[in-house]
Amino acid sequence: MDDKIEKIGYLVLGFFALKVASWILSRLWVFGLAKPVDFAKFGEWAVITGGTDGIGAEYARQLAKAGQNIIIVGRNQMKLEAMRKEITESSSATVVELVRADLSKQDETAKAAETLKQMANEKQIGVLVNNAGVSYDFPEFFHKIQNSAEKLDQLVNVNCASMVQITAAVIGAMSERKTGLVVNIGSGTGDLICPLLSLYASSKAFVHHFTKCLRYEYESYGVHVQLISPHLVSSKMSKVRAGLLQPAPKKFVKSALASATRLQSTCGYFFHDLQHALVSNIPASLQNKLLFSMHESIRQRAYRKMKQN
Repeated sequence: MDDKIEKIGYLVLGFFALKVASWILSRLWVFGLAKPVDFAKFGEWAVITGGTDGIGAEYARQLAKAGQNIIIVGRNQMKLEAMRKEITESSSATVVELVRADLSKQDETAKAAETLKQMANEKQIGVLVNNAGVSYDFPEFFHKIQNSAEKLDQLVNVNCASMVQITAAVIGAMSERKTGLVVNIGSGTGDLICPLLSLYASSKAFVHHFTKCLRYEYESYGVHVQLISPHLVSSKMSKVRAGLLQPAPKKFVKSALASATRLQSTCGYFFHDLQHALVSNIPASLQNKLLFSMHESIRQRAYRKMKQN
């Protein structure tokens, strides 16, 4: 009897070891060994929201290098013009069009969506990257968020409502052509309980669920809908320095683009996927305590910094 139990134990361990090895090898292949994705098969144009800084700007640069013409949606006209100049100087064959809109404002989002819908009917928009997003200035208790009414509306409008409207504007034309790629930028927080980032994490949980629903809704139409859920990336929003676990936007986007059509849901970067897998397997009660402690520490540092200023 003991021998049988021991053999079953070895079989179970072997199964999980094989599963882990398969997971690691598949990620290493996608992020490091696979051939570049041919984005031209989706269409000639790519739309990137929040495309003037950080991750969004890198998506614009790297998709342009991959042969796509670019439509950038952003709120700052000077930054939009600067991105167009940078991309066209790097590749004179690339056409860059601009849509100025503050996606925190519903009327401007509606106008941008209408403009993009017209463009989608006139051009072959093959790729949409819903990257625009905002977060808290620092982790905080929900009732203490500064300028709370304005900030909360802004967060929901940018992270959720604008993504829905922009997607609706272009995915119809993709489905008619039977090809397309929609990339929704979520967050590692979207799968976790995140005290002191409650609304931000919840808005990203919406992005995650919406993406999964769309994926199955449009897969028979040849439209790939991918979820990218990064952990910390070195950017103006995260305010962290680049490192192994906090890649610079250029490194992160190169990795994320390699996963297009190959991974339906991913953090977009090998070490983020590994980090997410480890965190997700921590018991929920301990996970919640660790995240609360980490965010409370960041909150206290922010308060000390404000007092010094």
